[in-house]
Amino acid sequence: MYKFEPYSYDKRDSMDLSLCSSGFESCVPGKEVGPAAYDYYIIHFIVNGCGKYIYGDKAYDIKEGQAFIIFPGDIVRYIPDQLQPWSYYWVGFKGRKISELITANNELKKIPVFTYDSCIINEVKDVMGVLKQSLSHDLKDYALLAHLYKILYYIRKDMKICEIDGKEQQKSYLQYAINYIEKYYYRELTIQEIADFVHIDRTYLYQIFKKQTGDSPKEFLIKYRIHKACYLMKATDTTVTKVASLVGYKDYSLFSRMFKKTIGISPQSYKEQI
Repeated sequence: MYKFEPYSYDKRDSMDLSLCSSGFESCVPGKEVGPAAYDYYIIHFIVNGCGKYIYGDKAYDIKEGQAFIIFPGDIVRYIPDQLQPWSYYWVGFKGRKISELITANNELKKIPVFTYDSCIINEVKDVMGVLKQSLSHDLKDYALLAHLYKILYYIRKDMKICEIDGKEQQKSYLQYAINYIEKYYYRELTIQEIADFVHIDRTYLYQIFKKQTGDSPKEFLIKYRIHKACYLMKATDTTVTKVASLVGYKDYSLFSRMFKKTIGISPQSYKEQI
């Protein structure tokens, strides 16, 4: 079930640490946020599910127990998974202390993904609780700062930068691409569209497919469509011309050529042999 609980704060800016926003969201599958930029730091703590964080020219697969940070002024995108969309708590803040945390860990700017201590979630929940309370501005400031400092304490104490395994990352990209092909093979699907969905360069997508499957993305798509066509001809009484359109070929002559190239005989001959 979709759930969105955002809280902003009409804050008194502090040179050391100030809260900007906090909340929880159980995300809609595949609903992308961004491109967006913010003028303060935001950290998202994933509590279940998974998704993808696009930062610069890199895409990071992120799952439960991991967090990602958005830096002020950086343009980012982040997308919940289609099958297991993530839910996360977030907290946004600015000030010298958060800047010191980033400066103290140079790797965080290179790889803005890290594991976190589960105690942090209780602190973020407490921040949200304070924002709901009817307190004087001074008392609310003190309560919020107490929880924010504890969040920074746990991050600094227990944070581990997530090492990105190149091979696993390529497998992840490949699986995203294949899932997309399996879902939309019947459309006039282009390789650029697949690359855009996976959020990587088309040339890099080609390299991954060749390395992992032996086929280019185009060859993989053709083979997938033709094998789907074979299944339809075996399992239904659908005409060969209709089958062609069902697997993404509006041009029957092109379908016939691709079919013969893949299977060795024409689609009509294949249908007659069943």
